[in-house]
Amino acid sequence: MRTVVTKLGGAVLSDAAGFKNAIQLITSDPSRRYVVVSAPGRRSSTDTKVTDLLASLAQPSGRAKAITVIKERFIGIANGLSLPTSVTEEIERTCADILEQLEDPTQNCMDFVMSRGEYLSAYILSAALDWPCLDAGTIVRFSIQGKFIEKLQPITLPDRAVIPGFYGSDQRGRVWLLPRDGSDITGACVAVIAKADLYEVGKDVPGIFPANPTIVEGPQEPIRVLTYGQAEEMTYRGESVLHDQAISLLQGPRIPVRIFSVTEPAGSLDTYIVPDDDARAVSGRILIGIGEEKNFTMFELERAGMNASRHFTFNLLAVLSEYGVAYDHIATGKNVLSLVVRSKELGERTEEIAQAIKKACKARVTITNNLASICIVGTELGAHPNVVGGLLQSLEPLSGSPKIYWHEQSGTGTSIIIGVATSALPEAVRLLYSYMQSLKTS
Repeated sequence: MRTVVTKLGGAVLSDAAGFKNAIQLITSDPSRRYVVVSAPGRRSSTDTKVTDLLASLAQPSGRAKAITVIKERFIGIANGLSLPTSVTEEIERTCADILEQLEDPTQNCMDFVMSRGEYLSAYILSAALDWPCLDAGTIVRFSIQGKFIEKLQPITLPDRAVIPGFYGSDQRGRVWLLPRDGSDITGACVAVIAKADLYEVGKDVPGIFPANPTIVEGPQEPIRVLTYGQAEEMTYRGESVLHDQAISLLQGPRIPVRIFSVTEPAGSLDTYIVPDDDARAVSGRILIGIGEEKNFTMFELERAGMNASRHFTFNLLAVLSEYGVAYDHIATGKNVLSLVVRSKELGERTEEIAQAIKKACKARVTITNNLASICIVGTELGAHPNVVGGLLQSLEPLSGSPKIYWHEQSGTGTSIIIGVATSALPEAVRLLYSYMQSLKTS
């Protein structure tokens, strides 16, 4: 029988009505054998996600009120589904466990606390479906230092199961969290272990859009097909519909992905992510979509004769290694080197790291904050230099100076990355999207 792994996001499971829709979706197709769930999301724009409520428990002030709100959210969902009192008892027991952990916190106590949203979502859905609720720790494994182990261990799965996303455990049974939106990664792990025919992600939006709809106004149809490489670039560079690490896990076993809206009718315009050599990936379009991300910092190093030094770049990378900083982009000239990193890598240490770079490289160092990265994904961009030039030229009307801080093209021709000031990001995305649309009509 065909095997489909379905991951349902928090926006889908925000209340009892959302759970009822999910149950109807799951039972409508017997090939949906494994379901991975997130914690309930916002019910309205003024609401708070359960995961954020759980995170707030780290602060003692307001803790009693927050745990009451969390308990009432889950009990309300259970009552709305007419589940037995044993489910309500498990909700109360779990909330009591949370408070007990917080009274005598261990090193990764908050990992356990924040994982309970997904745990209770899975427990409730499994009770409603009368399916087993599988321990996430048997699927997602961590080292005792809390590092996610990408090499998955084969296990025997039940015929059907509900699995909580976002967390796993180490060999001692301690709970560790995946990154935010990590339930996508859990679902990918399940799909690989189950040797699934399809991994589908049910959202409140119908697939991946060519550009951020909160920036680009007007109707957009979802991108119908992306290759793994194209999807990885878009998701890594800010497209939040699917986690890029989930795509990495699925590439080896070549498991296709379907991203769809649970509220749209069957057969609507979904997004499929397929292997690079899949015939469905041939679209004839040079430019496909735009992803964007904020909060980058650029260090510009200047030293005469820099390019003649055999140790200049080595010394720079040694500083980054010492501070545990991963870089996003490096560009070099004869006397100038530009280094771009995600600002979160630096924390409060920006000036300290700049001084360390200055000392190690014997260079003048200039810092530029509040930058953004835009990723334009396409097909064989290296074969179309006129299109790449057109993208850069389309930013000519952009406000501010400089208009572009950096740009680079991937070696495979999958994408071009452009750096701009964060304040100019919305305008830049709209200009690039307009140019992309002009190619479709020309």
